[in-house]
Amino acid sequence: MRRFLASLFLIISAFSGTPFQVFAVTSTNYEIDQENNFISTHHSVSSTNYELDGSLEPIAGKTTSTNYSLESGSPFAGYCGDGFIDPDEDCDVGTYGELLGGAVCTNLGYTGGDLSCGGDCQFDTGLCESALPGDPGAPRPRPATEPPAGPEFLGTPAPDANGVTIIPYTYADTYTLTGRYTMGDTVLIDGQETAVHYYPNGIWRVVLPLAIGRNDFSITIRNDVGTSNPAVLIVYRRIRGDTNGDGLVNDVDLSRFSRRWKTADGEADFNSDQIVDDYDLSMLSAHWTN
Repeated sequence: MRRFLASLFLIISAFSGTPFQVFAVTSTNYEIDQENNFISTHHSVSSTNYELDGSLEPIAGKTTSTNYSLESGSPFAGYCGDGFIDPDEDCDVGTYGELLGGAVCTNLGYTGGDLSCGGDCQFDTGLCESALPGDPGAPRPRPATEPPAGPEFLGTPAPDANGVTIIPYTYADTYTLTGRYTMGDTVLIDGQETAVHYYPNGIWRVVLPLAIGRNDFSITIRNDVGTSNPAVLIVYRRIRGDTNGDGLVNDVDLSRFSRRWKTADGEADFNSDQIVDDYDLSMLSAHWTN
């Protein structure tokens, strides 16, 4: 932890260009000992005269005395406009501007146009150009005697030589996968009919939950004739702050992070707002590994 604080001091000093001064806070009644409480996300410091309550996470409560009242906010979950793309959202709008998570109209099966985020934090495709000229309101037809082809993903890297699609890293706890379907198709995730959304322009979409580390998914398409061969998707989820994917957040990550300062490099942009800044730095420090 001391090495992290020393490294963080050097990085912040370099960013700000101003010297730091550090002072100890002491009293005969209390002592704030950071060294013994660096793991805690919620800690209370008290004396006969006051109590201070701090947390790295949202906390609720109210501390009072005859001289003052100290209040903290109530616990909260993600909400539309909070600056993050939450699991039930396509995008986000709010204080931090419009966040699309890198999505564009072509990710959703359109040929072009301007994708935007609606007030409900769902994609607004009103200005996207149709992917199906002449019949934009229906999926592509297929003869009933033809079995389904393999899944066709949109907006993902090309499959490797073994036909496996790999997403090398993401910091989100979900991954949104889209693809094309034809009339009568059913998309199966690991053999199950999960919460796949089918859109009238021939695009399907599913939000996949992710654990830290490697996540494997098998996607097939079924119709009345048969089931396609599976397409394999592998998604690697990192801890926010782990810029090199080794499962730790340490001085190596801090060094890599500093070199990406004020860029849009996705490996250091932990909240996907297209800029590496102090908000991302706070996430790195919050996940520091001893």
